[in-house]
Amino acid sequence: MAFFEWDDSLSVGVPLVDADHQVLISLINQLHDTLEDPEAAATVGSVLSALEDYTGYHFTREERAMEAVDYPTLPEHHERHEKLKQQVAEIRARYARDPAAVDGQEVLDFLKDWLKNHILQEDMAYRPYMEGRPEAISAAEEVAFVDLDDLDELEMDGLNEVNNAL
Repeated sequence: MAFFEWDDSLSVGVPLVDADHQVLISLINQLHDTLEDPEAAATVGSVLSALEDYTGYHFTREERAMEAVDYPTLPEHHERHEKLKQQVAEIRARYARDPAAVDGQEVLDFLKDWLKNHILQEDMAYRPYMEGRPEAISAAEEVAFVDLDDLDELEMDGLNEVNNAL
């Protein structure tokens, strides 16, 4: 059984966003799985990197869809996204400096709780604004995950972790 299970109660009714949430859950599960791995140091760093990159992409995609439907609390939603991106970047930087300084289980619990609560509370609030609205889907589709030419080898490793999660 996975550390964090996706189920229909987490669906926001927008397939692209639901798919993004499933990738984020998969990355959290990968992070969980690495805690038992003897090569955890390298793997945790890669998963944290992929998580940082993918959250940035997902938040941009989600916010573009919100813009397309004039979602009224987009500024507040954006602020919550920015706060999490900053927290994940700080965890990753701290881990890069000293892996022992980061309690993996604490990070996992934080990420799981944040994502689950964010989806069930914050994201569900935009569901009535986006569900069945083609302009929201079109806006979300326009956001590219990454320009592969701009990635270095470590970032490619993180992207491969994401692809393997799919």
